[in-house]
Amino acid sequence: MPFMTSGRTLRKDPNGEQMMVRFSPGFEVTILQESEGWVQVQRGAVIGWVTKDVVGDTSPLAADTSVDNAAFFRQCWLEGLSTAVFPHYLAGMAKLRSDIKNDTQNNQIGPFRLLQSEWDAGRKDPTLSLIDFGAADVQDWGFQLAMFAAMAAQDFEAIKTALGRSPSAHELCLAQLIGPTAAAIALANPSASIAADLGPPLQAAALPWGGLTGAQVIDRYSKYLGNPGPPPASANGTAALNSIATDLQTALDSVKDDIIAAGNDVLGVTPGSADLVQSATTPGPAQPAPAGRLPKTPSGPGPAGKPGAGGHLGQLIARGEGDYGTFNRGNAGDSARKKIDFSKMTIQQIMTLQALPSGNPNRLFAVGKYQVIPVTMRGAVAVLGINTSDTFDPAMQENVFRNYLIAAKRPSVKRYIIGQSNNLLGAQFALALEFASVADPNTGKSHYGGSGGNRASITSAETAAALNDERVQYQENLVEGMPADGAWNALS
Repeated sequence: MPFMTSGRTLRKDPNGEQMMVRFSPGFEVTILQESEGWVQVQRGAVIGWVTKDVVGDTSPLAADTSVDNAAFFRQCWLEGLSTAVFPHYLAGMAKLRSDIKNDTQNNQIGPFRLLQSEWDAGRKDPTLSLIDFGAADVQDWGFQLAMFAAMAAQDFEAIKTALGRSPSAHELCLAQLIGPTAAAIALANPSASIAADLGPPLQAAALPWGGLTGAQVIDRYSKYLGNPGPPPASANGTAALNSIATDLQTALDSVKDDIIAAGNDVLGVTPGSADLVQSATTPGPAQPAPAGRLPKTPSGPGPAGKPGAGGHLGQLIARGEGDYGTFNRGNAGDSARKKIDFSKMTIQQIMTLQALPSGNPNRLFAVGKYQVIPVTMRGAVAVLGINTSDTFDPAMQENVFRNYLIAAKRPSVKRYIIGQSNNLLGAQFALALEFASVADPNTGKSHYGGSGGNRASITSAETAAALNDERVQYQENLVEGMPADGAWNALS
């Protein structure tokens, strides 16, 4: 990746007019083209020209090992929502493993202290859907968080299947340390040593990612899996679980306030107790099967809706999210080319299927034109007073978008459009938090970068144009004599 080796103010053209933007030394950039000693560079959504001599392959700065804590906790929510892993657990594990530091200790990298071999095994595993990650991306805490969340989700399902119930946080942690198969053995016979649990007949494929032997796994996590003796030996399952539970509970308590604050940013509402890990040793809440037969999901795209529905902003968002019949079961693209006619389903029926656990073949996750996920659907019903016996037809989907997603849930978007605020960047940032396909104006990337198959396909320039178009249209609606509410809803 090229870097700025010296700071420069960007120019609109080679040796042309200066822009009001300066790239600092150490900025990573993408080279778009070259022209007679000049290069056009891009960082995020910003593009401009600098002289070729100030761009090189090596950063003049030491590697940045800092972590923006507020951004990290928000990302825990985004990855957690995508993978169905408690965001609180993800944050707690980073606290436990590294104190949320992005440095390297004993060849273990980043906030989750991953080995390079562990990272490479994960990114090459097609079941994690992260095969486009590069070897060097382990240094990026955002990519590492996406990887760890995907690994945790897979380990959760494996240990859940082995136990016949949802694991507690400390049981899941053990599964991530020694592998779900060995963890299930340890839980079935907690008096046996971890060394025995990791020994024959356990197959090498059942060991954790990274290719370590059982003895190497114990040595790596000796604080929890070792017994100093004398003589030195491995701990038994009970001792390992007790030690993990003590430290994990401390970590979870330490990050609780931060994860609640971040959840409020991401969800638009304050997380409830059910959204948090209250105790490291309590198994997660069971997700009972809905009573009676599951609702049917009629195939087909359903009604097309009114031409131009959604307005400038809604049509742009839909380009990256979907149409009225789009859905997925937890990962972007897992139901590609399939459609459900949601105009024939009530909101309650959809919520019933959204409540099914991850891995259930009937589960729905993101639904409709604006890819409404379970927590968002519940929020829309509560805030807008929606009757759950109503169908999720095009008109309802547009109502949820216009009056909940970009109004009640992301008020900075509405405030900008109706002229109560001039903070365009804040409105764009709010859209990026809400929609995986929208680029963060600060980075040019999706907030869900790498998670669940999501990529930013809508640029900051496009969201700025749509927001400004709606801002102008809203004022025109008022001039035509519409009341404020009417002028707002007429945008869709």
